[in-house]
Amino acid sequence: MSVEDTDKIDICRLGETGTVELFITDHLPWGEPEHLLTLQNKLNSYLEFVESGQYRDHVEAPEDAPVRIEIVMKYAPDSEAETFLFEAGRIAGEFGVPLSYQVMG
Repeated sequence: MSVEDTDKIDICRLGETGTVELFITDHLPWGEPEHLLTLQNKLNSYLEFVESGQYRDHVEAPEDAPVRIEIVMKYAPDSEAETFLFEAGRIAGEFGVPLSYQVMG
């Protein structure tokens, strides 16, 4: 699965510290307007997945287990993507879900 599968969770696992870790795999290059929209739709699906508690169907975790989202990218974000990721992180934070990313080019 990938960022383009906006209605699917790419990876959901229970981390060593007891945190539920959700990963988005993003192989798309930056600079295309569709990329940001696709990523936004994927993040919205992930936040809905967390808010509804559906992640508990995938991992055995206590009800109060912390959840985090990490985007694993092939390409480093450009300035527009950095702005988007900052705002997405702020919004995810309002749900109590830290959002981070790493580039694995």
